[in-house]
Amino acid sequence: GPERTGTRPGGPLGNGTQVTADRDARHSADLDVLHRLMVGFTGGFDLDRLLEACVDSVTRFSQCASYCLLWEAPDGGLQVRSQRGIPGEVVDGARLASCDALPTWYRRNRRVLTRAELRSWPDRQLAVQVGREMALFGGQIALPLMVRGRLAGILMLGEKVLGESYSGGEVEMLFAVTSYVAMAAEGVELHQELGRAKAYADRIVESMGAGMITLGRDERIGVCNPYAAEVLGLDRAAVEGADLRALPSPLGDMLFAALRAPERASSGEEVTIRGGEVVLRVTTAALLDDRGQPLGSVLMLDDITAEKQLARERSRTERLDVLNRIVGRIAHEVKNPLTAVKTYAELISGRGSDQRLAQFWSQTVLPEIDHLDELLKNLLRMVEQPEPH
Repeated sequence: GPERTGTRPGGPLGNGTQVTADRDARHSADLDVLHRLMVGFTGGFDLDRLLEACVDSVTRFSQCASYCLLWEAPDGGLQVRSQRGIPGEVVDGARLASCDALPTWYRRNRRVLTRAELRSWPDRQLAVQVGREMALFGGQIALPLMVRGRLAGILMLGEKVLGESYSGGEVEMLFAVTSYVAMAAEGVELHQELGRAKAYADRIVESMGAGMITLGRDERIGVCNPYAAEVLGLDRAAVEGADLRALPSPLGDMLFAALRAPERASSGEEVTIRGGEVVLRVTTAALLDDRGQPLGSVLMLDDITAEKQLARERSRTERLDVLNRIVGRIAHEVKNPLTAVKTYAELISGRGSDQRLAQFWSQTVLPEIDHLDELLKNLLRMVEQPEPH
């Protein structure tokens, strides 16, 4: 019968089958890389897990025999974070300072670097220095991880297991992978900064010498700091997340008013709670977004009970002081003429020719004068004594 096209090895159909198989294998490898990267991306804001997924996907895709991930150290240099096939003395002691040749080159460049291309560099001294640093960590190619414009890490890949060279397509794929990982690392870093900023703000709120209560757009209490909870006699855990009924009147109404009508916010208003036992100075304000829409409201309070009590005591002391001065002045002014009257009464009662008049002075006037004099003495003693504390 007629010969069937493509049945012989090496025929047109055979070559097409091989090309298709190679393409399918590469597609499968690409999908495997993406799958392993997604594992790292879905791990939350965990840098360790992200970099682990990056190394796992890159090394499996490239089929490299060794790798070394250098990551930024606190002093600004790069040190080994993870590796495979790198000598122990290199792992323990080798590092790249920010002034070394490779980090310096990456401050001006953002691309993949291969050791093979170093042979064509016109600056031979720089090429030798960079080549030595790549060779120290077993790197045939170097993939930069640029985070927020700085060199946060370098992933060095060694020779392939079978010794073949990295193709242009593979290098492009590896660079794309590390670029995505760098962007994800930037997100992790921003998340960590936000976490630190939130922790710092929380510590400020916790240590404030004034009470703070916030109300969200959902009319739920967001924050009740320790000062407010102590002054109001509330359990923070029970209040935060609860509705306005958890607050003593009229604080809940004041918070709600500031949320719904910012112009009704209070400033330094004095409020009494617990039947007048506690006096608060309260200020409320609305929290608005960039468009002027309410995000929530905040209430600040100070316990001024002791301050008001001190003011009342001071006012009482001042009034008593004025009264004492007035009483003392009156007592001195009355005592002097009273002494003259008493002397005259004594003379009349002893020498007067009218016995009835003399008896009236001696038995009625003089005792009343003595009684009035004793009252003045007692009043002066009271004025001159210090007020008991």
